Amino acid sequence: MAMSNGKAFAPNEDTATLNRSSFPAGFIFGTATSAYQIEGAANEGGRKPCIWDTFSQCPGKIKDGSSGNVACDSYHRYKEDVGIMKDIGFEAYRFSISWSRVLPDGKLSGGVNKEGISYYNNLINELIANGLEPFVTLFHWDLPQTLEDEYGGFLSPKVVEDFRDYADLCYKEFGDRVKHWITLNEPWTFTNNGYATGHFAPGRCSQWQQKNCDSGDSGTEPYLVSHHSLLAHAAAVQVYRKKYQAASDWLFIYPNGIRELLLYTKRKYNNPIIYITENGMDETNDETLSLEEALADNHRVDYYHQHLSSIQSAIEEGVDVRGYFAWSLLDNFEWDLGYSVRFGINYVDYKDGLKRYPKLSAKCCKAITPTQDTASLNRSSFPAGFIFGTASSAYQYEGAANGGGRGPSIWDTFTQRYPGKIMDGSNGNMAVDSYHRYKEDVGIIKDTGFDAYRFSISWSRLLPHGKLSGGVNEEGIRYYNNLINELVANGIQPFVTLFHWDLPQALEDEYGGFLSPRIADDFRDYADLCYREFGDRVKHWITLNEPWTFSIGGYAMGQFAPGRCSEWQHRNCTGGDSGIEPYLVSHHQLLAHAAAVQVYKQKYQASQKGKIGITLVSLWVVPFSDAKHHHNAAERALDFILNASYFTDFLVNLTAERNGVPIGAKAASDWLYVYPRGIQDLLLYTKRKYNNPTIYITENGIDEMNNGTLSLKEALADNVRIDYYHRHLSFLQRAIKDGVDVRGYFAWSLLDNFEWYIGYSVRFGINYVDFNDGLKRYPKFSATWFKNFLKK
Repeated sequence: MAMSNGKAFAPNEDTATLNRSSFPAGFIFGTATSAYQIEGAANEGGRKPCIWDTFSQCPGKIKDGSSGNVACDSYHRYKEDVGIMKDIGFEAYRFSISWSRVLPDGKLSGGVNKEGISYYNNLINELIANGLEPFVTLFHWDLPQTLEDEYGGFLSPKVVEDFRDYADLCYKEFGDRVKHWITLNEPWTFTNNGYATGHFAPGRCSQWQQKNCDSGDSGTEPYLVSHHSLLAHAAAVQVYRKKYQAASDWLFIYPNGIRELLLYTKRKYNNPIIYITENGMDETNDETLSLEEALADNHRVDYYHQHLSSIQSAIEEGVDVRGYFAWSLLDNFEWDLGYSVRFGINYVDYKDGLKRYPKLSAKCCKAITPTQDTASLNRSSFPAGFIFGTASSAYQYEGAANGGGRGPSIWDTFTQRYPGKIMDGSNGNMAVDSYHRYKEDVGIIKDTGFDAYRFSISWSRLLPHGKLSGGVNEEGIRYYNNLINELVANGIQPFVTLFHWDLPQALEDEYGGFLSPRIADDFRDYADLCYREFGDRVKHWITLNEPWTFSIGGYAMGQFAPGRCSEWQHRNCTGGDSGIEPYLVSHHQLLAHAAAVQVYKQKYQASQKGKIGITLVSLWVVPFSDAKHHHNAAERALDFILNASYFTDFLVNLTAERNGVPIGAKAASDWLYVYPRGIQDLLLYTKRKYNNPTIYITENGIDEMNNGTLSLKEALADNVRIDYYHRHLSFLQRAIKDGVDVRGYFAWSLLDNFEWYIGYSVRFGINYVDFNDGLKRYPKFSATWFKNFLKK
């Protein structure tokens, strides 16, 4: 098959000078994952199920019928994966801690899993030893199933205390090495998809959604879960600040906010430090592709290229962006999409031992030759100290859903009970097995050159029952300690997300998870546990990942766990109220966030000297036309859902066109269109609107279809991903030059993984995971491109 790099490297006015040097000195480039999507080892190392384990086992919930049980097997192969990151040249790795790997029953009272702590310590040490800075997400949607079962997870305010304890544990165990924490990954996504549409774990929605949800209320639960997510976030932040972090300015974790958002943030928040903790794109996991074809991710090259260009532009406009994390290092379990999509810059061969193969986007990252449009964009183009990392989340990466004392999360329930909800019917039971392969994965991160790794902790891996009273899973604690230690030992900063949508099923069952204000206390306890256990090494905490996504996806649309929505959605949800629940969930997410923040600030921040924030999904809104009312609508939309995960742009009427013309190339995922300029516009808007806050772009990436007909060589040639990162980094750099305070950028994702309701049908990783061959990792061209880009 003839392969052309023309699109990825064609000179144009936006990308002619894009490379590492286009960004300020110290700018961090990283890649991103999440525990369930990449770790695998779902039933190993003391981990108990998270909601994604449960969810992915529900027939029809995952597009390809898969799960994150094995995922990319990063639990066992983290060293390989860290090596991939190091080889690419990333400076950071954003990963999430599997709550149920650290606290299998979801709470301290259920016991701390020392194997889980050990795993994350090993991962963090491996990252640090390889010069990669860990960016750790505490919650990337993989709530311990025990908490879902006990009180409904984030439907209950009890989750706040459990999350606080979990966060406290993470701070305590890993905070000495992890200096960038993310409490929650995109709580909106978790709330919306898990409780409104039922697409994500725990798969709750109203009957009128027709999403085959067992129960839920799409009109009420998303709001409860959002509320409890915020309370859990606050609790995790509070415990970090109080116990571990020295007094410092507020940290805004801004995943994937590109130019206008960076500029807006600079204006609005007085130009804070920003890390882009996720940025990536997926493609469909097309099994008809040969490996060679699957590696040719030209669209991902284009996606990263354009987004980096936008970031570069924002930096040039003064935005203080310090780092960028590509999502994801590896193809992995992509939540309700299972393994039907691939986000990685490295291809994971799911049919051959999860072997990793670099896609074109990985290779171009590592060894891009000087050309007119890339000669001047590299690490030195970003400010000194800027963090580059990669990102993951526990349910998408870890696997080991039933191992290591982990309790089920709502995504376990959602994917296993409703496999039809996942595009390929898959789940995160194995995912990319990062639970067992974390050393391999840390090795990938280090080899790429990332400074940091953003990952989420599986709540139900630490607290299998979601709360301290259910016992702390020592195996889970050990796993995350091992991961964090591995990261730190390899010079990689852990950025830890406390909640990346995988609420313990026990909490969902007990009181409806984030539908109940009880979630705030359980989340606070969980966060407290994480801070206490990991905070000596983890210096960057994220309370909640994209709460808007969690609320809408889980409670309005029913596409995400817990899969709740109203009947009129016709999404086969078993319960929910799309008009009420997303707001309740959002409110409770805020309460949980506040509780997690409070406990951090009160108990840990002074001693651990870390930072804590929240990851918000960042959508740049473009007026549908130049009509005044469309411009006004765009402004209102930004004010309503200003968030912090940047993948694409939306027009205010939710089309992908402007004046009838598509805004950019479409990625494998239906929702993802490539519009790199949007990252600069969004960053600049954020600067203006919020007085230039500190921003970390915690996710940024592009996917390609998981085409099984491609040869390995073809699958690794992800030129589109290279172009994507290149252009986005260029615009990010511009935003920084414009004064936006972006401190870091995380590429989504380190590995192909379980991509939520798309399963393994697409690949987001900059490293290929061979799902057919032992989850072997192979650097895609984008990983190689990053490695070259990140060379110091």
